[in-house]
Amino acid sequence: MIDAYGSDIGNAYAFLSVVTQEELDALPMIPVQIDRLGMPTIAYVTPPEGSPIYVNFAANCDFRTRSRIKHDPGHIVRAIKTQLHGNKLPLKALNTELSPYRVYAEVAKELVRVGNECRKEEGLPPIYRLVLTYPAAFSKYPDELQLLNRMQQAVESVELDGHHLEVVGRLPEPAAVAIDYLYRVRSVPSQNDQLPQDSLTVLVYDLGHGTFDVAAVTARSKGEPYQVWDSDGLPDVGGKDFDSLLVQELLSQMEKLGYRPSNDAEREELLEEAIRAKHELSEEDEVSVQHQKRTDGSYLELTITRERFEEITRQLLMETVELTQQMLTAQLQQGRQIDRIVLSGGASQMPMVLEALKTSLNPKVEVLPPYRPARAVSFGAARYAAGLPEPEDSGGRKDPGPARPSRVAQLRAKRGYGVEVLQEGELESRVQVLIKAGEPLPAIGRIENYRPSAGVAGHIDCVIDCPDVSAEAGDLLFKSVCHNFILLHFDLPQQGTYDLDFTLDPNYNITVTLTDSDGVAHTAGTAAPAGEGGTDE
Repeated sequence: MIDAYGSDIGNAYAFLSVVTQEELDALPMIPVQIDRLGMPTIAYVTPPEGSPIYVNFAANCDFRTRSRIKHDPGHIVRAIKTQLHGNKLPLKALNTELSPYRVYAEVAKELVRVGNECRKEEGLPPIYRLVLTYPAAFSKYPDELQLLNRMQQAVESVELDGHHLEVVGRLPEPAAVAIDYLYRVRSVPSQNDQLPQDSLTVLVYDLGHGTFDVAAVTARSKGEPYQVWDSDGLPDVGGKDFDSLLVQELLSQMEKLGYRPSNDAEREELLEEAIRAKHELSEEDEVSVQHQKRTDGSYLELTITRERFEEITRQLLMETVELTQQMLTAQLQQGRQIDRIVLSGGASQMPMVLEALKTSLNPKVEVLPPYRPARAVSFGAARYAAGLPEPEDSGGRKDPGPARPSRVAQLRAKRGYGVEVLQEGELESRVQVLIKAGEPLPAIGRIENYRPSAGVAGHIDCVIDCPDVSAEAGDLLFKSVCHNFILLHFDLPQQGTYDLDFTLDPNYNITVTLTDSDGVAHTAGTAAPAGEGGTDE
């Protein structure tokens, strides 16, 4: 069993866990004082050079530094994963452009450092390997694969105690929740649990701070890997968006009283007050907010009811319900019955979430209250890590090679994959589907006597989101019906035909090998070398 952390680098908090014995639950590697929610991932970037970057500064900074940060909220970075799609962070008064991946790497470094401190207190050796979890909502981005690779590069660029961190696997966050939940159900079944024993399929509804994710996962007979059928999400819907709407409601009340916050520091205070009010509204029907005015020190008395909060955020909530319904319908169409819907993520604890799912979904499915909202992602990732094979060379730094499949969970292709082909006598190229949606990963496709289209300086268009069936051309599809192209370059010595082998690994990286008639192989792929770039772009 490999020693690796399961990590959950969230948009609000981060959690770290490890499985020490396969038959036992995962262990949290987080200090007791922050164990309930995890380590805060809020970061402060020091101007003007952008260094140092303080993570979890409430615990790690002296009083003077904390005071400076409080009065300079313009350099505070929240919800870092939602900003990874951009090239730089919009921070003022910096002498250099700062990549969000650099901040992400610092959060990962601090999380592993905290985890290793906990292990040290228990007399255990440190761990520098981890399974990286990511929002399924990233699938909405055309450059999802490049984004995930840059996340991995950023983490692997980190050096801690003379060791580089190593990402040994990647897993969608809602899939990790499902793995943890299904393990718990199977290992400690309730006497009153009437769930089927031969096969159990759950749909995870994961409303986190920055994104919303959903996934469908099946547990079959014991010993078989969990089947991760599909995952999806909304990159622009999360708990922070509910917070923002609540802030706007409070600002509206302030304006009616003739007052507006005067600077960033005061608006930061209002955000903190809104978040506290949101949490209290999970228990109360009405909450009062006292906001101190900077002008004269007096207090504004504001009120928000649960009914009003639910009214102003209903559109956001229904977007998550609609995507959940789409996933539920798709699974039923593929012959899979959803036995339960499992709620996860801090924002899923709002009572209106459970109520909306119970009343809106068709057909009705049992919806569980929030399941281990702080821990489930990291616990499932730790169990996934425990099922990864030990690397062949465990000493020193090395090229990690292709992703290693875990015996805990079987990921499946969410889309079709293929390559562009040029048919003799035809002017328009087509796409030959090599891997169909739903195939278990890793998956391999092959074309014999393939002819590259660009001569000596060859290139191959690898295409994702390929339809799998074409009534007109069988497996050959016109290029216009496909999208999301990845161009792989080859320096080929001569024109001619090659045997093409196409491999899709569990991290969705593509590797293409062209072998000529003399048996000489030429390889290109999308996986980024470990530890290169990703943090200072």
